[in-house]
Amino acid sequence: MLELISRRQVVDLTRTVDEGMPVDATRPQSFHMKWHTGDPANTYQLLISEHAGTQLDCPAHFYPRPGGPRHTSLEVLPIEGCIALP
Repeated sequence: MLELISRRQVVDLTRTVDEGMPVDATRPQSFHMKWHTGDPANTYQLLISEHAGTQLDCPAHFYPRPGGPRHTSLEVLPIEGCIALP
């Protein structure tokens, strides 16, 4: 796998998580607010959708029945499916 990756160009698809970032129309917006606890440190609360920023939906997201033929969770999803070959 390392040999395969070392011969490819890496494209970073990371999206910054912040207020006003683009989200699907069916998903809630993200926001943060200052958390007032009396502590002198600046503390903020962040509320985001599980679909915010960069994320990957594995087949188990769409076929949630464990043991079903299409139920594949992220930890067993072959990483080769995330690598584009020419």
